[in-house]
Amino acid sequence: MPKLIKVLLQIEEVALGHVINTLDRTPGVAKFDLLFDQKPVTNGHDKFANAPNGGEKKPRKLPVRKEITGEKFIIKSLAKQKGPVKTSFVRDAFQKDGRQPDSSASALHLCKKAGFVQHNENGYVLTKKGRDRARYI
Repeated sequence: MPKLIKVLLQIEEVALGHVINTLDRTPGVAKFDLLFDQKPVTNGHDKFANAPNGGEKKPRKLPVRKEITGEKFIIKSLAKQKGPVKTSFVRDAFQKDGRQPDSSASALHLCKKAGFVQHNENGYVLTKKGRDRARYI
């Protein structure tokens, strides 16, 4: 969205609803805050709280984009192993690949839900469906 310019606009109370609806129906044209003769309330902690239109926000760390999903990575990693593996192995494999280790839990859950991975007392192993899928990754 292009940079917006602040303008003080006074509107009759009767026409206020119509003007706001018109502005609201045209996305990307204007952002408006109803002040009603009050200063905006801030919490005093966020230096970007009063910035216009959100102002300069804190830089967001972009997520890591990989060629294969976490689920496919787990299937591929487990296919290389001879026996059951512990959760710590999967976390370490994620970290070595440059992924967030904490995201391994959700990827393991999705693999388990899809029937690719099974958990037993020794750790995680591929099911027949998982071994079949590993051939195509």
